[in-house]
Amino acid sequence: MVNDSLDPHHLTQAEQQVTDLFGSSGWRPILEGRRSGALDPQQTRDELTNLMRWRLETVLGYSFTHTLRMTNVHGVPVYDMVFATDHEIGNKIMKSVYGKAAKRFPQMRQEARARQRDRQERQTGAVAMFTNIDLVQDAPLAAHETYQHMPPVPPYGSRP
Repeated sequence: MVNDSLDPHHLTQAEQQVTDLFGSSGWRPILEGRRSGALDPQQTRDELTNLMRWRLETVLGYSFTHTLRMTNVHGVPVYDMVFATDHEIGNKIMKSVYGKAAKRFPQMRQEARARQRDRQERQTGAVAMFTNIDLVQDAPLAAHETYQHMPPVPPYGSRP
C-alpha cells in the first residue's frame, strides 16, 4: 500500500496516489488496521478490494460489482479484477463468466504445476512414459471452486 521507508516527500506522493486511486482517504483506516496487527495481509487485501467496490457502488452509482481473484500456480493471490455495471444483463453475464472461471482455475493450476514438473524432469534428464501434464489432464478434478457474488459492505473503520 504505502511504504513507510520512503523519505517524507515520496511518502506524501505515495499517499496522494493511493488517495487518488480510491477517490478518498478511506484506505487509511485499513492501513492503520494492518500496521496495528488488527488485519493480516489477506484481510488487508480483502478490505481494499471491498473499499473499491463500495465506492464504485455508493459514490459512482454502479448497481453491481463483482470481484474475481487471480492467483498463481500455488493459489497465492496476484491481483483482483473488479467488474462494475449498471445493467442486470451485465450482472448476469459476469456471474456466469466468473462462475466458469472459478470452476476452471483449480484445473489450470494443476496443469501449470504439471508443466513445471515436466520442465524440471527434462532438465534433469528424467524420462517418463507419461508426462505429468498427460496424467493431470486425464485425472478427474476433485471438488471445484465456485463463484458466489457478495455485495460490498461498509468500509473498514466505518462499520459499527
